[in-house]
Amino acid sequence: MDDLGNAADDATRAGDDATGSGTHNTDGQISTERRKELQDEHVRLANEDLAWFQKNYRDDGHRLSKTAKVDGVELPTLKKDADGKWISKYDMPNGPSEFKYGGKSLGPDTVPSEYRADLNGSTADRRVSVDLTNAQKAFDESPSSANKATLTAALNAYDTRLRGVPNNSKISEALGEKAATLHVIPHEFKDMHLEPIDLPKTANGANMFDAAYEIGTDGHYLIVEAKAPKGDLDWRNGRADPEDPANPQMGDDGGAQGMRVKQGTRPYIRTILAEMTLRGGEDARIAKLLRDALKEGKLQYVLVKANDSLGSTYAGARLDHLKIN
Repeated sequence: MDDLGNAADDATRAGDDATGSGTHNTDGQISTERRKELQDEHVRLANEDLAWFQKNYRDDGHRLSKTAKVDGVELPTLKKDADGKWISKYDMPNGPSEFKYGGKSLGPDTVPSEYRADLNGSTADRRVSVDLTNAQKAFDESPSSANKATLTAALNAYDTRLRGVPNNSKISEALGEKAATLHVIPHEFKDMHLEPIDLPKTANGANMFDAAYEIGTDGHYLIVEAKAPKGDLDWRNGRADPEDPANPQMGDDGGAQGMRVKQGTRPYIRTILAEMTLRGGEDARIAKLLRDALKEGKLQYVLVKANDSLGSTYAGARLDHLKIN
């Protein structure tokens, strides 16, 4: 999700190609019940078929590929139980993956002049944050005099720039958010008459989209996921939307309940809309607007990811559209 929190297998890393990991998008048609059956079968194979396990997993239970599918779904991450048998790390099966299209890279030369200083500043903040994190890790692993000197220099650089600011993922996340709001969105959607939506704040930014915009005046909306250079689309437990219940007659089994959902997908949108509705007030009002747009095919969803920079100068970003309809 950010430069400081890359748990080895808690988030599936999407590919950098235009179509991402959901090239065929067929997994969106697999029911939640079927996903659980497949997860149970894959766990069984992991325990009973060594060749199958070695083909798909590392010795620690993490998948060899975080995007490859078996039987149309992504394999579960595994862990050992008290008896030494493999079990799924998560009770819920994985939902569908994102489907990317229309990918485009935007260089720093496309940044509006009034925002360049701000973006360079966020890039420099991230640089000292990442350097300090890496230096601390190297010193913890090998407390040599050379690593101590590197750590001391990194601490001094960090304190010079961000004294008193905790060194955590929020620093890198801020770069991703600014890449979206100050660069990519105003540049790529400048002719679409966007009006930013003031999304209510939540604890740690959880259960909310990174940004949302109204497009024109006919009920079209845009939602944005913004990521740091090393950030990934994240997984979370899905939730049923009280205002958008399952409709079996339409082949809809709830879309989010009973499975883990990934940012960039329709089940994830429905989960966040459910959270917003349950909070009530302004959250619920905005959720209704976005829900109506989703049902009517008037909702766009995009991913903006800031490019990595070896220095302290903003290096541009990448835009990917996310298929949700």
